[in-house]
Amino acid sequence: MDWNNYQRNFPAKYIPMSRAMGDKIYSICKANTINTVVDIGGGKNSATFMHIIINANTKIYLLDPYIIDNPSWISEKVGWDIHNVYDLGVCKGAINYLSIDQIRMIPTMCKRFVINTYNKAPSTTWKSSEFTTLNDKEGTERVRKNGPIIEHQLVFKDKMITHTFWDYKIKDLKQWLGNCNTKRYNNNSILLYKE
Repeated sequence: MDWNNYQRNFPAKYIPMSRAMGDKIYSICKANTINTVVDIGGGKNSATFMHIIINANTKIYLLDPYIIDNPSWISEKVGWDIHNVYDLGVCKGAINYLSIDQIRMIPTMCKRFVINTYNKAPSTTWKSSEFTTLNDKEGTERVRKNGPIIEHQLVFKDKMITHTFWDYKIKDLKQWLGNCNTKRYNNNSILLYKE
């Protein structure tokens, strides 16, 4: 998987920030002074959505080891060896790619955070659905649970992209994140957050 260019190949439905997530970030920013934000695993275009919500003077740090370039919007690219404490952490669509140890670090490095994930894992049999990318490329998305992981395939006429991520239970995520709050939205999505 080329995470530097995933937005060209992923279904368009995964790219924009959900209204529920945007509203939660906005409410946290309105109620608190947010000078620093760490974008955890959001890719090179993730903070584009945050700049709409957060003050343009806020420093945004990127914590995403798969991104090679330093996007122009970041103040600095950081790694998991950081010892900074950020006013807000945002993890859009990436929590299930992190290790348990990395997840446990989030409450110590972020005073507040907003994370999204799915509420219920897919079945153990392949489920397929048609999709379109942001650049109107059509494909078939296939997904299934296989033990502790989720297998995800994007099938196009000329190629297939395959990757996996962890199937973390919400109760476990809440425990690792320090018994944070949750809010369900859409059909199968959930926010985990600390205000």
